[in-house]
Amino acid sequence: MLSSELRTANAKNISIFFSLNLTQAEKVKAYLIKGARPLPGFKEYPNPQVGWGALCVRDSLPE
Repeated sequence: MLSSELRTANAKNISIFFSLNLTQAEKVKAYLIKGARPLPGFKEYPNPQVGWGALCVRDSLPE
């Protein structure tokens, strides 16, 4: 392949990759929010200072 053809093919593949994985990204976001741990001193979440709390990957991943 010529370099310009390769760039076009890669751009299409990247576009398709992001289109297909948008719903997967939303799932990951939901898992991370679900597994976040509250921080002491903050009562409302999401909070403008700390977001959803402390990230806990162990509690975020489904079994």
